[in-house]
Amino acid sequence: MTIAEEKIYTRLLSEVAGVTPRLFQELLLSYGSPSEIFNVSVPKLSQHPCISAKLAKAIGKAKGSFSQMESETNDLAAKKIYVRSFLEQNYPSLLRALGDPPPLLFYRGTFPPANEKSVAVIGPNLPSQDSVGQAVRMGRALAQEGVSVVTGLGKGVEASAQVGAVVAGQPTRMVLSCGHEADLSDEEIALGVQVEKKGILLSEYSPLTKKTPERETASRRLVVALAQAVLVIAFSGGDELTEATFKLAIQHGKPVFVFNPDAGADFPAGAIPLAREEEVDLVVRSLV
Repeated sequence: MTIAEEKIYTRLLSEVAGVTPRLFQELLLSYGSPSEIFNVSVPKLSQHPCISAKLAKAIGKAKGSFSQMESETNDLAAKKIYVRSFLEQNYPSLLRALGDPPPLLFYRGTFPPANEKSVAVIGPNLPSQDSVGQAVRMGRALAQEGVSVVTGLGKGVEASAQVGAVVAGQPTRMVLSCGHEADLSDEEIALGVQVEKKGILLSEYSPLTKKTPERETASRRLVVALAQAVLVIAFSGGDELTEATFKLAIQHGKPVFVFNPDAGADFPAGAIPLAREEEVDLVVRSLV
C-alpha cells in the first residue's frame, strides 16, 4: 500500500468514521496501518476493546467513500495544501511525542528544521493597544535572535507577535483551529499568506472543517508541543483559551514566562515573570 493510499484511508477513519487521534494510535498498535484496519470485518472490529459496535459499522461503511476522498485529496496540491502523515518518517518529532498526535497534518508553507529554536507566544484576543505593541516588539525581538514564533490563530496578542516576527524576516509557525479554507477572516488570510512564505501554516483539520470551541482547545496542544518555551503576554485569567494553554505548557514541563499580566491575575506556580520587554532575552537563553 502506498503512503498516498494510507493518507486516504486515514482521512476516512478520521473524517468519515469519526476516529479520534488517540484512538487512531490504539488502532495502529492493533492492526499496523490504516488500510489494514479496513481489512478487518465489522464483527471483529466490534470486538476491539476501544471500538463500539456503532463505530465498527461506521468504519466498515467509510470504505465506500474511498474514491470520493481520493479525488478530494488529489485536488489539495493544486491549492498548495499538502498532507503529512503520522506514518511518514519526516512527521514532526515534537508532535509525534504527544499521546494524541494528529494522524494527518494539512499545511501550507515549509516545515522548519527539527533543531530550530521556537517559542510559543500566547495571549488574549482583545488586548489593550499597549499589549498589541508589546506583542509586536517581543515577537520581532525573538525573531531577530533566530527564534521561530509559534502561535494559534488568535486575533490579538498572537497575531501581533506573528506580525513582528514576519516583519523581522524569521520563519514562523501558525496552528489553525479549523481547515485552511474555512472560517478565516480577510485579516487572518492576509497574515497566513505572509506566514507561509517562509514558515508554515498548519492544521490537523481538513480544509473545509469549521472552528468549534472544542477544536480551538484541541489545537492548543500543538502550539505548546511545537515550542521549547512559552511566553504569555497580558494574561488576565479571564481568557479561558489562554489560561488552558498556559496550564498545558506547565503540565508539559515547558518554561513559561509571563509579561505584563493584569494586576491580581492568578497564574500557575512555576511561571517566570518578566519585568521589562528587554527581558525577552531570558526566554531565548532558556531554549535548549
